[in-house]
Formats: sequence, C-alpha cells, structure tokens
Amino acid sequence: MKFRSIWICLAICVLAACEGPDVRGYDGTKAGWIEGEPFSNPSQIWSVNVGGGLLGTPVRAKNLFVSIEGNVVCLDREDGHEIWRTAVADLSSGPTIADHQIVVGTQNGKVIALDHADGSKIWETEVGGAVLDAPTVDEGLFVATFRGEVVFLTSEGVVIWRARTAAPIVASPAVDSHSVAVASRDGHLYLMNRETGQLSWQWAAPNGLDQAPALDADNVFLGGADGSVHAFERTSGKLKWSTSSPSAVVSTPVVFRTHVVYSVATGQTFAVDRSAGRLAWTHESGEGVWDGPVGRGPIVVLGTDSGVVRALNIESGKSVWEFKTGGSIKRQPLFTEDTVYVGTDQGLVVALGRGKP
Repeated sequence: MKFRSIWICLAICVLAACEGPDVRGYDGTKAGWIEGEPFSNPSQIWSVNVGGGLLGTPVRAKNLFVSIEGNVVCLDREDGHEIWRTAVADLSSGPTIADHQIVVGTQNGKVIALDHADGSKIWETEVGGAVLDAPTVDEGLFVATFRGEVVFLTSEGVVIWRARTAAPIVASPAVDSHSVAVASRDGHLYLMNRETGQLSWQWAAPNGLDQAPALDADNVFLGGADGSVHAFERTSGKLKWSTSSPSAVVSTPVVFRTHVVYSVATGQTFAVDRSAGRLAWTHESGEGVWDGPVGRGPIVVLGTDSGVVRALNIESGKSVWEFKTGGSIKRQPLFTEDTVYVGTDQGLVVALGRGKP
C-alpha cells in the first residue's frame, strides 16, 4: 500500500510538471494547432470588462493574463475576477509566460518581467527599439523590435545575441531547437541559427512583411500583405509553393497535419494542401477579420469584426458553432483544452466553456 501511494504521488507530480502555460500559437514554432478533443456547443462561463481593448492574445497559466493600454491585468481563470493590475508605461505588446513570469514589451524599447502571483516587477531590459508583439518563449525569450532586430534574452533578461535586419520587425519570430525565423518590413524572410543568430538563408518578398512565420520539421510557412502564402524548404530556403488570395493575410498560418489554414482581411478563411499548396476549402465570413485562426483537434476558431467567435471544421471548412460577444474582436482567441478566451476592442474578456457534444 505504501508503494502504491508513492507511485500515485509520482504520477500526479509528472502530470503537474507536464501542464505548461497556454500561449498564442501553443509554442515557439507558432504552428497554431495541436491535438485535442472536440470542442462543441460552448456556453459563456464568465465575462468581465478590463477597461480597454487587448494589445494581444490572452495567456493562461494558473490564472489568465491580458495586456491593455498602460496595464497588465491578472484575472482568475475560473470566474474572471481581477486578482492584480500592474501599470506599465508605454505598454505595447500582449503578454507571454516564461518561468512563472509574465513578460511584455514597451513602445520605449523595454522588455519587462512581472511576477505572475502579484504583478511585481522582477526585471527589465533595454532592447533598443519598440516591442510590438509578445516575445517568443523557447528556453529564453526571442524579441522582435521596431528597430529591426531580433534579440535573444535569457529568462532573467540577459542579452545573449542580437541580429539586425534592414527595417522594422512588428511580429515576434518563430523558434524551435535549431532555428529562428522572422519576417521584416524590409521585405525579407530570414532563417537564423538559434544559438548564434547567424543567418542561414533569406528570401526576398515583393513587399514588406508584417506577419510571423510558422515552422515545422521540414518547412517554413509565411503569409504576406499581398494575400500570398509561401512554403519554403527548411534547410535550403527553396520556395516549394505559393498561393494567392484577395487581400492581406492577417496572421501566422495554422499548420495542421494535412492543411495550412489562414485568414485574410476581407473575411475569407482558406485551407490549402500542406505539401503542394492546392486549395482544399474556403469559408466566407461576410465581414472583416483582424487576426487569424487557431486550431485544436478537429476545429479552428477565429474572431470577427462584429464580435462573433466562429469555429470551423478544419477538414471541411464548415461552420461548427458560433458565439456573439457584443464587441469587435481584433486579437486571436486563446484556445485551451477546456476554454476559449476572447477579448474585444471594447475591453470585454469572455470565457467560453466546452458544452455537451
């Protein structure tokens, strides 16, 4: 009986250790899709007004964290009540989570880490340019600056390396154990060595790039302001395929097992074959979309300009369910195992729980 208790305790510890934070794109690769059970017939668990439109996608660990103009706010994940609020001057990015720290960037070129429990400042580091997107976390912090640099920091805020491009970078890089991929407004996609920042290859687009790329084991995927999505061979940078669509791609493409899914500003969501770029399906929302979808299991969810959260079947593009929030959604939802969190431009944060199939 004693040994059985020990094994139960060990199993609980292992499970607890495996439960990581829920962040935009799920991990540093920004692939935006993971395995999961069907999420159907959602109902509202809670909603709360935080006093301003969100600067980025919410993130979740023990609690939920959002950034609004001038403040980082911690909300109880179960009922939405406010736990703490910390003022941050010139705050310009959404939050991310690194080693029990809530990390944000500012317009005046700082990266700031707050204690997740009480919001007190742990450290700040000057990176030399405005940080407009939440840093990417992968055994350290990868920061994109409006000065045109990628800066790699330790989780204690110590600079490891810097790599410069010729124009501002507005979206954080995609990162894995080997590489860092980043798109710059100089019109280039760059693949860099993760450990040193040294350039592996670059590709020139017809115009500037504002969206983050996504990585998988063999490819780099990138959406452009001209409505195109490109797939590149990971090692060489060779262009494998390109697609076209009627308006700007608004976010990082979602990389599913068989498809690449993306949304454009005029409201269409497209899925193309992952290996060849052939069109698989199109969904027309009939309204503008400010940010792209995120996927878990058999569906992707996205928010629209009129405040609708819509779920689409990732294989067919058919609408599975929708929920009206009553505000304009300009940031990608956070899609966790049990809850979809979404913020509106009017400051409302809504938690939707899984319903019965």
